[in-house]
Amino acid sequence: ASFSNYGTGVSIFAPGEQVFSIKPENKTETSDGTSFASPIVAGTVALIKAYYPELKAEEIVKIILESGTDFSALKVKIPSNGKRRKKAKFNTLCQSGKVLNAFKAIEKAESIISKGGN
Repeated sequence: ASFSNYGTGVSIFAPGEQVFSIKPENKTETSDGTSFASPIVAGTVALIKAYYPELKAEEIVKIILESGTDFSALKVKIPSNGKRRKKAKFNTLCQSGKVLNAFKAIEKAESIISKGGN
C-alpha cells in the first residue's frame, strides 16, 4: 500500500488494503490502513498459540517469518506520497521479504509439534 511503513524495522507484511471487516448490526465492509494489518498478524499469533500452547513466543515468530509467502525478488513501487515512485526489490522493504501466510504458519506449527519440537 502506498501508505505502508517499511524498512529494517518491519519483519513481515500483512494485508492493509481492501481488508474485509465486520461492523455493528451484522454489517461488513472493506477498509484500508496499517491498523488492519497489525491485528491480522496478532490474530495469527493468537491462533497458533491457541492450538499449540507449548510453543514459545520466539518459536511462533520464527514460524511466521519462515512460512510467509516469499516475494523477496519481486520489484515493487516504494510506498510514498509522491507521484513518481521508485521501484525496489520487496526484500529491501522488510526483513523477511515475505507476506504473512496464516495457513502455512499453522501447517508449519503442526509440523514442528508432530516432530517433537523445533
